[in-house]
Amino acid sequence: MRWNRGEWMLQEGEGLLLGLEREVHRWHRLMRGQGLRLEASTFLGDLLAAPAPPGWIPGRFDHLGLADLDPALWTSFDLGSMPWQITADVRHPLARERGLSRTDLDAFSSLALPEDLYPRAEALLRERGLWTDAVRLRRYEPAFWEGRTTDQVDLGYGKNLGLAPTPDLTPLDWDLEFEGGALSAGAPRHRR
Repeated sequence: MRWNRGEWMLQEGEGLLLGLEREVHRWHRLMRGQGLRLEASTFLGDLLAAPAPPGWIPGRFDHLGLADLDPALWTSFDLGSMPWQITADVRHPLARERGLSRTDLDAFSSLALPEDLYPRAEALLRERGLWTDAVRLRRYEPAFWEGRTTDQVDLGYGKNLGLAPTPDLTPLDWDLEFEGGALSAGAPRHRR
């Protein structure tokens, strides 16, 4: 492992042992009811999970997607959904335009998260000619997401909850015709 910006980063081949160690620690905390860890995406963590409930340890609230949940061990399900929107800096040339067309959007690049983080959204955005400018992002950092749209060229996307703490972003007048999970929960799978 190597230390990077206050966080240990795995090197190739180190994941299996660390994963097993984390599983032992999670089950120990779960069985004793002590120090359960509350993880959430950036916007949901800040809006709904701060401060953490008594007895819970707050995470860093910088997760993207649910990539850290092993589907063999956890089941996740949506608790609610809301429409995804194309977003841009408030000074972007399309920010105040109405009745935008696909051709209007084609003149600008759109941000793309790492592959398979949000597979349904990725497929839909690719189908619509978006998801064109890859962002190297493992954890949420404003400079690499909404900060990228301050160039008044790049387009982003997100949900209303994500726009609340970012006053320099505005939704564009173009319907993505896609709703995604706004609130999700995970539960341990039972083993037999």
